Amino acid sequence: PGNFIMWYDAEEILEEYGVTDSDLVYGVYYDPEQSNLFVCYKDRRVSVYATNGQILLSTFDVEEIPDSYLGKDSFGNTYLGSAHGGYMLGENMELILEKWTTKDIENLINYLENLSDKNYKIFNDKIVNTPSKTIGVRMPQIRQISKQILKGNFMSFLCLDTPKIYELDMIKGLLICKIKDINLSLNFFQNFVSTIDNWAVCDIVCSEYKIVNEHKDFYLNVIKNFCQSDSEFIIRAGVILLMKFYINSHFNIIIDIISTIKNENYYVQMGVAWLLSYMYISNPSPTLNYILTNNIDSKVRKMAFQKIIDSRQVSSEDKIKIKSIRTSLKNK
Repeated sequence: PGNFIMWYDAEEILEEYGVTDSDLVYGVYYDPEQSNLFVCYKDRRVSVYATNGQILLSTFDVEEIPDSYLGKDSFGNTYLGSAHGGYMLGENMELILEKWTTKDIENLINYLENLSDKNYKIFNDKIVNTPSKTIGVRMPQIRQISKQILKGNFMSFLCLDTPKIYELDMIKGLLICKIKDINLSLNFFQNFVSTIDNWAVCDIVCSEYKIVNEHKDFYLNVIKNFCQSDSEFIIRAGVILLMKFYINSHFNIIIDIISTIKNENYYVQMGVAWLLSYMYISNPSPTLNYILTNNIDSKVRKMAFQKIIDSRQVSSEDKIKIKSIRTSLKNK
């Protein structure tokens, strides 16, 4: 009973709990029974927050974490929060390798299958809707596995052909995000994006592709090309990159780029609507003006309004205004 939070949803709840060093956060897990927030940091620190912002625990030593904050699964893996969705603190397979081989990939697939949660697989399959094979491994486990592979020769992993499996795609994407050479990174990233077939891999990997932050001008042309693609998820990748890395500094450029997107696939339109809702948070008046005065698809406008209304970062007054505008447009 708990809920591991995907990163693009985590920022709001971190703010709600008074977590100020969100840039250092690696994983977030919410326990609805006790309303505690479990936060794992990149420096291996673990903290537990109460709803009033009180820090109940902060430690670098896993041994100091009380058993009441831990859970174990049938394979002996230890989780912060719960064995049914918490943050995995250990692995039982050697993942730090000098060179990955096809046999190692087979072993990794077997290991992932041992970590499979059938109930989670059923749930995740419904919301992700990918044509790829899925195993049913939770995201905190995938992140931990990726982190371990990264400590070894992860490039040898990326150079291998791997079966089209959702969890392997996610691992591969997270590793690509860690390539430091810009040209090598771009080559792997573009090839990877061309294989994406679901919103979850698209959104999580693009949100983690932080090299864009260091080379924004360079990547703008890449994003423009993505948004001119005929592929649903290549376009969405461009939109998510804009939302994650450009929203506070390139408002007019974002407007110019998304105005050229005419693709009517659901995940493209929802991605654009989501982007517009975040643009509204940082620039309410110009964003609303764009939504109302430009020839935006009615479905995108409707989705954008709903995203704005659902956001915790939008004031009650603004939500009432958006609802009123939405109603008036319905009556026309």
